[in-house]
Amino acid sequence: MPARYGPSGGGGGDRYIDILPDLYRENAQYGNTNIKIKYEDKIDSIVVTYEDGIRNPKKAGGDGGNTLVEFTLASNEFITGIRGRSGDLIDAIAFETNLSRYPDPNQMQYYGGHGGREFAFLLTNSVNPASLPDEEIIGFFSHYGNKVDSIGVYVRKRPNT
Repeated sequence: MPARYGPSGGGGGDRYIDILPDLYRENAQYGNTNIKIKYEDKIDSIVVTYEDGIRNPKKAGGDGGNTLVEFTLASNEFITGIRGRSGDLIDAIAFETNLSRYPDPNQMQYYGGHGGREFAFLLTNSVNPASLPDEEIIGFFSHYGNKVDSIGVYVRKRPNT
């Protein structure tokens, strides 16, 4: 199993989910992972679909949120960092990969609101992105209710490094 780090956020949420590929294998590659985020001033939901042969979407959070964003990682792209803001809930979230940043590749911006304290799970120094880590964020874990209360990450050694 991959290593767990976190979570950040509040202690609420009556449900829990591990967001990992259904057919998780330590040395398998999971390209073309799709991530959807619904939000307003808080993160209402995060849905991750792995290209693992099953394509079973994993969802943390509820059905609210007026803004939906979606991005799909390229086959050679992997997550190297997650930043956000949190208090009792996850207020905002952003993703960094070996190739880009989401929502804005040119500057650090967040999906969601402006409340809470900053948190980060980072595997690389964004000052020198050429020095790629030999690890990747392969999945997440979360407590949630109608919104995402907390989020943590699963990290593993990248295959073929």
